[in-house]
Amino acid sequence: MEGLKYWRGVLDGLDTTIVRILVQREVVSKVIGEIKIEDGLDVYQHSREQEIVNRLTLLYSKLGGSHHDPSGYIARIYRPVFGQSKEIQDGVPYQDHSEA
Repeated sequence: MEGLKYWRGVLDGLDTTIVRILVQREVVSKVIGEIKIEDGLDVYQHSREQEIVNRLTLLYSKLGGSHHDPSGYIARIYRPVFGQSKEIQDGVPYQDHSEA
Protein backbone atom coordinates (compact mmCIF):
# COMPACT_ATOMS: atom_id res chain seq x y z
CA MET A 1 0.00 0.00 0.00
CA GLU A 2 2.97 2.36 0.54
CA GLY A 3 3.76 2.09 -3.16
CA LEU A 4 0.25 3.22 -4.05
CA LYS A 5 0.45 6.16 -1.66
CA TYR A 6 3.79 7.20 -3.13
CA TRP A 7 2.60 7.07 -6.74
CA ARG A 8 -0.63 8.91 -5.90
CA GLY A 9 1.56 11.61 -4.36
CA VAL A 10 3.54 11.77 -7.61
CA LEU A 11 0.28 12.20 -9.55
CA ASP A 12 -0.87 14.89 -7.11
CA GLY A 13 2.36 16.79 -7.74
CA LEU A 14 1.93 16.49 -11.50
CA ASP A 15 -1.68 17.69 -11.23
CA THR A 16 -0.51 20.73 -9.25
CA THR A 17 2.01 21.50 -11.97
CA ILE A 18 -0.66 21.16 -14.68
CA VAL A 19 -2.97 23.62 -12.87
CA ARG A 20 -0.14 26.13 -12.42
CA ILE A 21 0.61 25.91 -16.14
CA LEU A 22 -3.09 26.31 -17.02
CA VAL A 23 -3.18 29.53 -14.98
CA GLN A 24 -0.08 30.79 -16.82
CA ARG A 25 -1.73 29.85 -20.13
CA GLU A 26 -4.79 31.91 -19.21
CA VAL A 27 -2.61 34.99 -18.62
CA VAL A 28 -0.92 34.55 -21.99
CA SER A 29 -4.29 33.94 -23.71
CA LYS A 30 -5.57 37.24 -22.33
CA VAL A 31 -2.58 39.10 -23.77
CA ILE A 32 -3.03 37.35 -27.12
CA GLY A 33 -6.71 38.30 -27.09
CA GLU A 34 -5.81 41.95 -26.54
CA ILE A 35 -3.39 41.80 -29.47
CA LYS A 36 -6.03 40.17 -31.68
CA ILE A 37 -8.48 42.97 -30.82
CA GLU A 38 -5.86 45.62 -31.62
CA ASP A 39 -5.06 43.91 -34.93
CA GLY A 40 -8.72 43.28 -35.83
CA LEU A 41 -8.30 39.49 -35.86
CA ASP A 42 -10.94 36.88 -35.07
CA VAL A 43 -10.60 35.11 -31.73
CA TYR A 44 -11.27 31.70 -33.26
CA GLN A 45 -8.55 30.44 -35.57
CA HIS A 46 -9.10 26.77 -36.39
CA SER A 47 -5.83 26.48 -38.31
CA ARG A 48 -3.90 27.57 -35.20
CA GLU A 49 -5.67 25.00 -33.04
CA GLN A 50 -4.91 22.27 -35.56
CA GLU A 51 -1.28 23.40 -35.70
CA ILE A 52 -1.04 23.07 -31.90
CA VAL A 53 -2.67 19.61 -31.91
CA ASN A 54 -0.30 18.43 -34.65
CA ARG A 55 2.77 19.77 -32.82
CA LEU A 56 1.74 18.29 -29.49
CA THR A 57 0.83 14.95 -31.05
CA LEU A 58 4.34 14.67 -32.46
CA LEU A 59 5.81 15.67 -29.10
CA TYR A 60 3.61 13.19 -27.24
CA SER A 61 4.78 10.35 -29.48
CA LYS A 62 8.42 11.48 -29.35
CA LEU A 63 8.31 11.51 -25.54
CA GLY A 64 7.03 7.94 -25.48
CA GLY A 65 3.28 8.45 -25.12
CA SER A 66 1.47 5.20 -25.75
CA HIS A 67 -2.16 6.07 -26.51
CA HIS A 68 -3.47 4.13 -29.53
CA ASP A 69 -4.86 7.39 -31.07
CA PRO A 70 -2.40 10.11 -30.07
CA SER A 71 -3.93 12.84 -32.23
CA GLY A 72 -7.45 12.16 -30.94
CA TYR A 73 -6.15 11.94 -27.37
CA ILE A 74 -4.37 15.30 -27.58
CA ALA A 75 -7.35 16.91 -29.34
CA ARG A 76 -9.74 15.69 -26.61
CA ILE A 77 -7.49 17.07 -23.88
CA TYR A 78 -6.98 20.41 -25.60
CA ARG A 79 -10.57 21.05 -26.78
CA PRO A 80 -11.58 22.54 -23.40
CA VAL A 81 -8.21 24.32 -23.10
CA PHE A 82 -8.84 26.02 -26.45
CA GLY A 83 -12.40 26.78 -25.35
CA GLN A 84 -11.16 28.45 -22.19
CA SER A 85 -8.71 30.54 -24.20
CA LYS A 86 -11.50 31.66 -26.54
CA GLU A 87 -13.69 32.52 -23.55
CA ILE A 88 -10.91 34.62 -22.04
CA GLN A 89 -10.29 36.35 -25.35
CA ASP A 90 -13.86 37.21 -26.28
CA GLY A 91 -15.77 37.04 -23.00
CA VAL A 92 -18.26 34.41 -24.18
CA PRO A 93 -18.59 31.46 -21.75
CA TYR A 94 -17.20 28.23 -23.20
CA GLN A 95 -19.48 25.23 -23.56
CA ASP A 96 -18.07 21.92 -24.75
CA HIS A 97 -20.62 20.41 -27.13
CA SER A 98 -18.42 17.47 -28.09
CA GLU A 99 -19.41 13.91 -27.41
CA ALA A 100 -18.30 12.64 -24.03
